[in-house]
Amino acid sequence: MFGEFNHAQDLPLTFVMPAVVVEGTFKARIRRVTDLMNDPENAQLVLTDAVFVNIANGRRSAKAAIAKINTAEVLIVHPTVPIEGSGQPRTSKRPIGANILLPPFAVEGKIHLVHERELRTAVMSLTDRWIAVTEARYWGLGIALPPVSVDFVVINHAKAQIAIGNADEWDAPASTEHEAAAANAWSNPW
Repeated sequence: MFGEFNHAQDLPLTFVMPAVVVEGTFKARIRRVTDLMNDPENAQLVLTDAVFVNIANGRRSAKAAIAKINTAEVLIVHPTVPIEGSGQPRTSKRPIGANILLPPFAVEGKIHLVHERELRTAVMSLTDRWIAVTEARYWGLGIALPPVSVDFVVINHAKAQIAIGNADEWDAPASTEHEAAAANAWSNPW
């Protein structure tokens, strides 16, 4: 799809499922995690050097040289190490703070919505299977998983309940990059 002319590279990823967290390396031509997870050909991913951690007790339950995981069971995915540009939206969108429930997990951060006059319409435009959340923090609800803060995660849209608590944030006029640059150019130097 997007990466047919790129060489496959190691992409270290963390997959959070209801009972287990899996860290492993996926050989990918696509560097954007959102594109990787939204690719319909990636219903199952084969990882190398995979480590399985039991969420209930935090202990490593298995290690595998090769592991195949079903992405339909995954709730949250993020790069295990920061990847340059992986959290940058491909098109201009407006960020808004959101709380997402993915039982037994909760995620807070910013989702990025298309520019629409009404917030309700912008939220309805979320149609991808996987949704990006930036400035993210996730934690387990009633389980022994400490909060994890990362720059960027993607969440399984089919299993997510998304709540936006501050609609006033959307009603404020959004400044564009052009408006911000113009304001800086004419700012008072004193």
